[in-house]
Order: sequence, then structure tokens, then C-alpha cells
Amino acid sequence: MKQLWCYLLSGLLLVNMQTIYADDTYDQPAKKDLIATKQQKNNYDGESLVEVSPEGQQAAGIKTGVLQVKSLPIYNSAPGEVIPNMDLTAIVTPRIQAQIVQRLAKIGEHVEQSQPLVRLSSVAMAEAQSDLLVAHKEWVRAKQIKQQAIAAKYYHIAGIKYQQAYSKLLAYGMTQLQINAFLKSDDQNKSDGSFTLLAPRKGTIFSADFTEGQMIMPGKVLYKIVDETSLWVDAKLSSGDSTKIKNGAVAIIQTAHLELPAIVLQVHHKLDETTRT
Repeated sequence: MKQLWCYLLSGLLLVNMQTIYADDTYDQPAKKDLIATKQQKNNYDGESLVEVSPEGQQAAGIKTGVLQVKSLPIYNSAPGEVIPNMDLTAIVTPRIQAQIVQRLAKIGEHVEQSQPLVRLSSVAMAEAQSDLLVAHKEWVRAKQIKQQAIAAKYYHIAGIKYQQAYSKLLAYGMTQLQINAFLKSDDQNKSDGSFTLLAPRKGTIFSADFTEGQMIMPGKVLYKIVDETSLWVDAKLSSGDSTKIKNGAVAIIQTAHLELPAIVLQVHHKLDETTRT
């Protein structure tokens, strides 16, 4: 009987030991996860944090900051062409038919306002200069004898003819300074029809499409003067992207060697028939 109880106790002990061993084997991963979770919690609690000195952070290039919500800009890239600022561009053209006598400025040259550019000669200008000399002499004579017994009609007619002749030279392309110098000389030999066109503004000679001796018709562009301190960039955008761009928007101009800030001045309202931009 005692021997039977010993066998039963031994069997129960063996079963209990196997159960404990099995529980310990199957719960090993769970125990590892629990231990790792406790270690992470300890790390978050500051018990196992790695501290780096400010000097070490600077040496390692570590920077910290506060996270903030912000909007990111959307960029639209497009090819562009640098063109002159039309608000700072001027052309030089004769108002009457004339012949080129001498070129006084060349392409690429920087000129100042009122600088002589080209010397011309015109038959119409010669006639106008002669008429001005005659009208000027009559006007001077009328003023001298004004106090004498002359008709007021003669005095007023002389003044009107002088103003007409003076205005014709202005309309033909001579300036007031040039006309006054011409009258001051009082030399009939200078009524040869020659006159000089001046630069209307300072800038760089962008084009000069003429040759000496050439006959020029009124309106022919002789010079194009551009102020290169301010330029435009004509960007070619698709019709879909152009609707996203507004006047005053910030832009960036990128070249092979430069990156320049810019602003949008105008969005065209016409589609290019060739490029469809």
C-alpha cells in the first residue's frame, strides 16, 4: 500500500514538473516582450537616456526644433526668354525722308540721354531751315518797328509765321537747343538740311539697322535703346499652369550660373498659336 502511494506521489510530481517546464518554454517569447516593454518604458522615463553635450551635438551636426504645421509652396517650372523692359526701351527714328550722313554710335555702346547718335541730311529739312531764317528776320524787324506806325496785322502775321517755321523744325526732328543754336549763328550756309538725332534716354544700343549713305523713310527704326538694369523674362506656361499664376506672385529665375529673385508682372490672356502656351 505504501509502495502504491509512493508511485502516485512520484507520478504527480513528474506531471507537475513537466507542466512547469512546458509553461516556461511556451511563455518565453511573451516574457521577452514584457521585459522589452519595461525597458522601453524605463527609457521613456529617462532612466536609460543617452545624453549628448551641446559641444557633441554641434560636432555631430545634430539640431533640434519644435514641429510646426506650415504650407509648402508649389513650384511650376517653365522655359523663359529674357527680353527688354518695354517701359524702359526707346527707339530712334526720323520723322521725314532723309539720308544717313554719319553713324555716331554703334551696337553695344552705352549712351546717355541727349547724346548724338546719327547725322542726317534732308531736302525737306533744308527748306524748313531756310523758311525759319526768313521768318526769324521778319519777326525781329517787326519787333524793332513795333513802336512806329505799322499795322498790327503785319506784326501778328510776322509772329505767326515765325512760330510756324520754328514748330516745323521741331516736328522734323530738331530739338529746341539745336534750333536756337542754328538761329544764333545766323548763317545761311547752315541751311543745308543736315541735322542730328539724339538719344531720348540713357541705355545700351540694342540694334542699329542702317548703313551710311542709305535713304531712310519716315518711321524707319534706326536705333533701339534698352535699359539693361531692368529686364523681363517671358515664360512659356501651359494653359493649365497659367491659371495657377497670379500677378505679384514670387518667382525665381534660374540660369546655368545664376539664381535671381523676381515677381510676376503680368499673365497674358492670349494663347500663342504656335506653341499653345
